[in-house]
Amino acid sequence: MPGIIDSLSRRERDSLPEAVKLEELFSYHAPTPEDIAKYEALRTATKGLVREILTVCQPSADRSAAICLIREGLMTANASIALKGLSL
Repeated sequence: MPGIIDSLSRRERDSLPEAVKLEELFSYHAPTPEDIAKYEALRTATKGLVREILTVCQPSADRSAAICLIREGLMTANASIALKGLSL
């Protein structure tokens, strides 16, 4: 049932059976024009933060870890947009 969540309110999404939520969590969600703008805004902000880290932090395992965690945060934020806040 990909796409079912797009038309549901937050309360309706929360009350979906777990099997439906699971299907949605692992389905492709084509971005809407609004989603694309949100993804671009997040990428722009994230790139700025990473550029600042590259400028002010010495090359190190900690700097690399910070950048990896920022990338992970971006991917998680993107998932939140795609899934419209749906979770198990």
